[in-house]
Amino acid sequence: MFQSSFLFSVVWSVGGCVDTDSRVKFDAFLRELVAGTTPDYPIPAAVGKIDMPFPAEGLVFDFLFEVRTSQNPFFNFPHLELY
Repeated sequence: MFQSSFLFSVVWSVGGCVDTDSRVKFDAFLRELVAGTTPDYPIPAAVGKIDMPFPAEGLVFDFLFEVRTSQNPFFNFPHLELY
């Protein structure tokens, strides 16, 4: 659960600084990093496998994080109508 909370924080503290076009690039980079498929940046042994990664559909920016759930804590942002 801590790992997922940290990932959500990374999305909005680091990824929140990128422009709209760069969000797709940041999404791909972060997903590769979390999956451990980037040989230049392996997941440290102390961290281990990420238990609850982001859902596959959408960008990492499309999800909220809720601590109170025992299942995957990431879920889609609700579609809000702006008045």
